[in-house]
Amino acid sequence: MKKKYYIFIFCTILIIGWVIFSLNQPAIIVGKSRDWKVVYEPRKGDVADSEEYPWSGKVIWRHLIGEPEIVSVDLLIEGKYINDLDADATKKGNGNFDGKVLDDPETFYNGPDKTIQGMRIIWKKDGTKHTDEIIFERKKRLFVKPLF
Repeated sequence: MKKKYYIFIFCTILIIGWVIFSLNQPAIIVGKSRDWKVVYEPRKGDVADSEEYPWSGKVIWRHLIGEPEIVSVDLLIEGKYINDLDADATKKGNGNFDGKVLDDPETFYNGPDKTIQGMRIIWKKDGTKHTDEIIFERKKRLFVKPLF
């Protein structure tokens, strides 16, 4: 009986410690619209990185059918849209965009600051131009996987 009690206490302390650790991690940036989802979070750096925990993000097309052509991706900084993403990065087949997911390892490389409020994505599908404006939310997470 005592063995089960000690296992229960150990697991409870472990879970509480994990939650405390998770709450002390930086909030990730999340935003979504009807057509797009945006997530930026820290990752473990490698030898090519100058930071130990650089940030990277994904801009994800939320539909299963069809692939959009991204015209531009602009950041909302202090109330103004500024094009901060390289135009070649948004072209399908250039390594960052596969038709559904745009990998963005550079925009928030050193972590985002509070002046960045959202993103505007201008894209074409079937010859029609569309614009989605996404407002970012900063979300704390429970049970964050440590980056060792």
